[in-house]
Amino acid sequence: MPLYFFHVNDGIDKPDLDGTEFPNDQAARVEAVVLLGELLRDKDGSFWYSGECRMKVVDEAGATVCTVTVAGK
Repeated sequence: MPLYFFHVNDGIDKPDLDGTEFPNDQAARVEAVVLLGELLRDKDGSFWYSGECRMKVVDEAGATVCTVTVAGK
């Protein structure tokens, strides 16, 4: 199965150095939305005052699969 990396920037770059296997790009895109939602939930409302949060998913070759951005301001 292909390996995907979920890099986060919420004011601080948080690269995914390990990656996660998914059967295809679509499954990785769905997971990006789920993970970003969990990240925002864990911020417990502070997100609205911190600006932007972005998750960029790349494949093993470094090609961008998707970028999900949420802006609080």
